[in-house]
Amino acid sequence: VLCFEEGMEVERRYKEEKNIILNDSSQYFIDYKKETDSILYVNNEGEVMEKYLETGKEERIEIPPIPERLEEEKEEQRSFYGEEYGTMEEVRKDPSYYNVQYGPEEEEITFVYKGILYIYNKEKKEIEEITECEGSDHRNTYQWINKDEVYIMYRDERWVSLYLWRRGKGKTRAIENHKINSFRVSKDGKQILCNELFSKSMDSIITTTVKIVIEDTTSKEKIEMGEIGMINKVNYVLEHVSDQYIIYIKQGKGKIKSKVYRLDMKTGRKKCIYWTYHEVVGVIVR
Repeated sequence: VLCFEEGMEVERRYKEEKNIILNDSSQYFIDYKKETDSILYVNNEGEVMEKYLETGKEERIEIPPIPERLEEEKEEQRSFYGEEYGTMEEVRKDPSYYNVQYGPEEEEITFVYKGILYIYNKEKKEIEEITECEGSDHRNTYQWINKDEVYIMYRDERWVSLYLWRRGKGKTRAIENHKINSFRVSKDGKQILCNELFSKSMDSIITTTVKIVIEDTTSKEKIEMGEIGMINKVNYVLEHVSDQYIIYIKQGKGKIKSKVYRLDMKTGRKKCIYWTYHEVVGVIVR
């Protein structure tokens, strides 16, 4: 497990040699590439950066200007992204890159820009527009299955739902759950690990919290794995480690800002494997 934190020092390390500080990360979202042992993230200047973990070397990825869309949407749409950053019209003016990831091909990276998912080929210096997609600085809103298929979070009428987009075929709804706010797909594609929002009432006060839900793509079975906590950016960091384990982050209390948990999907047991006085902005599994 590699934890990426904000801050200058780490008071306690789960594995000291594998704890990396990102002083200039502006988002709770990073991506890792095993072949190059490097990560992608967006810095405080809104630039896409690649950092090599072995050497600490950093490189800025120059993304050329993205052509204006031929037709802008006339109808303003609301979405989770829009609720955080404004209407879709305002989102279209946002110059930031979100959800930057490696792939789907070797020399490519993908990102959400102004509510649209794009592929950028670093070798050919070419940009390809894929489809509309939610973007966020802390929620995972898309995941590639292969070079021609990607799961996306997309707003259909008034609900944000999970869709599967196929090249040449467009998008189809993947599951019927409308409460998903972030997700990860297992390597075999059979399970979708979701952050689901739900409301509960206590002493006549209604609060919205986040819980982990597993959706089976074949049987459509839904399994609730437990509640994480209140809505905040820390509680959205989530990784599907294997058929048995999930790694997730929970906001700490007092001086402890973040706790990293390992959840056994077969038994439902959870174990805190790491905590820190700083905020964890991302977790990857080597």
